[in-house]
Amino acid sequence: MARPKTPEQKSACIGRIIELTRQHGRLTVKQASAILGLNRGTTEKYFREAATGGEVVRHGRLGLFRDQRAIIDFDLQRYSYRRSPTAAATKQDFSKSPVMGRVFSLYGAGL
Repeated sequence: MARPKTPEQKSACIGRIIELTRQHGRLTVKQASAILGLNRGTTEKYFREAATGGEVVRHGRLGLFRDQRAIIDFDLQRYSYRRSPTAAATKQDFSKSPVMGRVFSLYGAGL
């Protein structure tokens, strides 16, 4: 069993988490655990304490964000159909398939 961290070490880890969140805009528990070399449970506890301080915002299980605008940008990128690289690839794949060729021939290319 590892020795418990002193309050100074704990606050230093929380400060580092806040700093990393501000630099990157978003920080997940997995990323912070890898960077700081902490256990996942410890990192989650530090995330809760960092969010309680008010300097960063926790958005569900998606991680810490530097502010509300970063959350909005992240959600827009995540749910936007136009920005999705797979959406354009899917449209091209459908247009080249023989089944869609038959649909286009029956109903016209105006779909």
